[in-house]
Amino acid sequence: MLEKGGNMKTYKDYYGNSAFFMGTIINKLEEVYTRYGYDSIYTPLLEKKSFDEKQESIFSVVGSDGDQYSLKFDSTLSLKRLIADHDDIVFPFKRYQIQKSFRKAGRDLNEFYQCDADIIKSKTKNSDAEIIQIASEGLNNVGLYDHSINISHKKIIDALNNNKTIDFEEVSNKNIIESIDILLSKELNSDIKEGLSEIKEIVELLPNETKKKCKLNFDMTEDADYYTGIVFNGVVDTDEPKVLLRGGRYDELIKDSNNNFLPSVGMAYVLEDVLDVLKVKGKDKKCNCDRIIFYLQDDNIEIRNEALARLREKYEVLTVSNEDLSIKEFIDYSKENNARLIGIIKEEALELYRVEEFDAKFNKKETKTLKYERKED
Repeated sequence: MLEKGGNMKTYKDYYGNSAFFMGTIINKLEEVYTRYGYDSIYTPLLEKKSFDEKQESIFSVVGSDGDQYSLKFDSTLSLKRLIADHDDIVFPFKRYQIQKSFRKAGRDLNEFYQCDADIIKSKTKNSDAEIIQIASEGLNNVGLYDHSINISHKKIIDALNNNKTIDFEEVSNKNIIESIDILLSKELNSDIKEGLSEIKEIVELLPNETKKKCKLNFDMTEDADYYTGIVFNGVVDTDEPKVLLRGGRYDELIKDSNNNFLPSVGMAYVLEDVLDVLKVKGKDKKCNCDRIIFYLQDDNIEIRNEALARLREKYEVLTVSNEDLSIKEFIDYSKENNARLIGIIKEEALELYRVEEFDAKFNKKETKTLKYERKED
């Protein structure tokens, strides 16, 4: 139960086009994870309460056994519990997880989808580079090619909190490797130099197209508490820069079943933020779809069923009866339901049309049943 006066602050319903759009984007992010060989995991939304979580942000319930439970605060914390509980996991463990998480803000409850990818028990810079590459490829795969990957390092963040010694303006227009080389030539705190050197080693492992998207950024103090190495985020410009993902190396968070720390690196998109930016850019109307919508009539059932079965082996096929919708209503329905093509059975042949072609040819009909003229051989 929410506290008195509380709300489901980010509660959303997804249906029709919005559900189709969300599902398409999830599939595109998942394509990247699976391309790199990551396995999916699923963990309960209700976890036994852990008292190392941010207590003010978790939503707690008391079970009938008197124990305290919490709605999943964070996928990484669920991963932490999963690894500690199971001694049959093979390392390095590359996993992704797309599930809801919940955060309490005052008396309100925020519900959101996290889309995580992590490499557990790997301390190599190749793993750091791979996670950055996956983060960037995911944004490319949903059509956000104009993104930037801002990169910093925990040692740099901590050093700058004590002494702001870097003139960022001097390197802000340079590529990331050139920027690092300029800074390394200066007299700097040893921790800052160590962090810059490590960033350079990681970025040099990236493909050139991803490398071009990487920038140094020394303002990433947000959510950097548990990171121990690189820290990065992915940003897209709309009216103002929007952070769509965060990630980094965290070597002191995950323990195995023997209570040993496991060096790890990971990242996560917040799905709702990705969807919002795509909508702002008008890309929610441009989802590719192999959906064919058929206008069904009573004639030639055998031919119709054979044709639909054959098409469903390759495409998504949706059917609507002429008893439910008029031609005009059917055309509007097809537009709203992301039809790639419209299909009808004409005599003993299957005919497929683009929506606009079907509209131009048949929308003049006033009746619900189409009348066809036999073509001359």
